[in-house]
Amino acid sequence: MNKNTISRLVITFLFLAFSTGQIFSAPITFQQGTGTFTQTVATSGDNSPAGSVDDPSSGGWAIGDFTGEFSTSAQIAVWETATNVNATQLVFQLSHLSAASQHNIGHFRLSVTSDLRTEFADGLGNGGDVIANWTELTNPIFSGTGGETFSVSNNRILVGGNNPTNTVYTVQYNGSFSNITGVRLEVLEDPSLATNGPGRAFNGNFVLTEFTLDATTTVPEPSTFLLLNLCLLVCYRLRRA
Repeated sequence: MNKNTISRLVITFLFLAFSTGQIFSAPITFQQGTGTFTQTVATSGDNSPAGSVDDPSSGGWAIGDFTGEFSTSAQIAVWETATNVNATQLVFQLSHLSAASQHNIGHFRLSVTSDLRTEFADGLGNGGDVIANWTELTNPIFSGTGGETFSVSNNRILVGGNNPTNTVYTVQYNGSFSNITGVRLEVLEDPSLATNGPGRAFNGNFVLTEFTLDATTTVPEPSTFLLLNLCLLVCYRLRRA
């Protein structure tokens, strides 16, 4: 067997070494739900960002302002992750399963941070601390259970088309994510939405009944390391030949 043949085998072995492995996916626990504004006239249970992660059956984040004439506006919610998240894929689910018909988010953007948890997310539903060094997530892959359409501009996701009574959005991001300590959800206004949104309800509101994240990572199998060591040994022998 000549050196060229051995070299091709080495390249093949290396490809197998780095393309195989065990894939692990796990749900991420959120804490310290914090918002810039929370609906104070609760339709059901807790309408703060904490209500979307602590006990989704009790309510969910909503932003209707009942002070004077009813209104809605762009707002921000953030959550800490209970542990640092390292992943190659992030899959978010935004559930809108309240009794309020068509109270679905219409325009939003997701970001992550690796800042210290003591520097953001103070647990307040109104006027909470949402300031951190946020990195906007890019190139989302999305779907909805209600037959919606989705479009992206400046990492913002705009929902259109069918507006079902209830729906669940799934948004996936692929990449290399390290030491994530928090997640930010911006709900944004858009002229295509009723009263500019950011919700798709007739009055621009929404109810986010549950907000979840699954993080996936690929860990090389033990045999991969043995294969890699073998390849390195062959390379060493070739150099000395």
